[in-house]
Amino acid sequence: MSAPSRLPYRLSVATTITTMLLVLFGASVTTMGAGMAVKGWLMPEGELTEGATWFLPLFPLEEWFRDPDTFVEHTHRMFGIVVGLLSIATVAATHLLDKRAVAKAAAWIGLVAISVQGVLGGTRVLEDSQHLAFLHGAFGQLVFAVLCGVTLVLSPLFQDPPSLDRALAGKLFAIGWPAALDMVVFNASFLSIIGMLGRIDQAAVDAHAIGLRVQALAFVPGMSISQATGALVGQALGAGHPREARRVLRASVVMSLAVMTTLTAILVGLAEPVIAVFGVDPSSDLGQFAVTWLKLLGYGMPIAGAYISFVGLFQGAGQTRAPLAINSVAHLVFQVPLSWILGFPLGLGAWGVWAAFPLSFVLKLAAGFVVYRTGRWAKVGADV
Repeated sequence: MSAPSRLPYRLSVATTITTMLLVLFGASVTTMGAGMAVKGWLMPEGELTEGATWFLPLFPLEEWFRDPDTFVEHTHRMFGIVVGLLSIATVAATHLLDKRAVAKAAAWIGLVAISVQGVLGGTRVLEDSQHLAFLHGAFGQLVFAVLCGVTLVLSPLFQDPPSLDRALAGKLFAIGWPAALDMVVFNASFLSIIGMLGRIDQAAVDAHAIGLRVQALAFVPGMSISQATGALVGQALGAGHPREARRVLRASVVMSLAVMTTLTAILVGLAEPVIAVFGVDPSSDLGQFAVTWLKLLGYGMPIAGAYISFVGLFQGAGQTRAPLAINSVAHLVFQVPLSWILGFPLGLGAWGVWAAFPLSFVLKLAAGFVVYRTGRWAKVGADV
């Protein structure tokens, strides 16, 4: 019996790699604020030739390379066309060369996801909507994940899978699904906050994005400590030494508090210069929103740093349900409703929406400490 053709798999790999480039150029568009550098969608308008329009793939080179913003934006769109064509080719090749129903379904799911993303991007341009721009960017990451899954289904490994240790796979799933759902909870609360800020002022949405970029960088030391905590806790529990795991946590909390407190002093004391790095005037509406957001983030960072040490402990012990439960309550039951109450009924605006963040950090830390004191994490870790 001849081996199945690898053409669908190779086309899917090409689609996924091209999508990664598409996402990178999309991120550049967002960073440069070049989302409307080229007016129009399927029939973009030129600037060098006033009033002229072209079918998107036929956009002249002199227009394409007229300035950095136009180059990045139009290249992003051209990659979108290539991704779409590769996805269509993947579906066609799968139907012709792969008899498996799951392979055909996966190829179609990838094509549908890409199509929806393309419509979102086009509508964002036609409507000139910042809200659709955010949704387009967020959904793009989901599309990339879907295409990675499609590539896995079409891969030779999936066609002829090795023997599977079902007991081990069950343990991996039991540990992994709460962590995956935790990200869903986080992103749901994130979208809710963006929606609230959008009702207040578009500048508040932009300031939120700036603050999150700074936060992502500032949290690198804390996350590094958390990952090291997980590794050391896993080793300690694997060796049957829960007391050593507790010592690791105490050291981790002390280090996180020290590092994150230092970063708090920097963010709170130097908020204006930090904002200026992004080319934003601190005295402008956007600058004032961004400074307010950075300072509120800074106030909560020591508490957040201590909490992520507990997260490292729970992950190292395989107790991923605890962070899921804590974050679900802190985000969906506490933070999001409190942001709405402070921002709208109490009239505190963007400050009120953001003030719920450091308060939710306090709740997370308290809940993490309570779960830690129960000692259940040590039993779970010993069983894993």
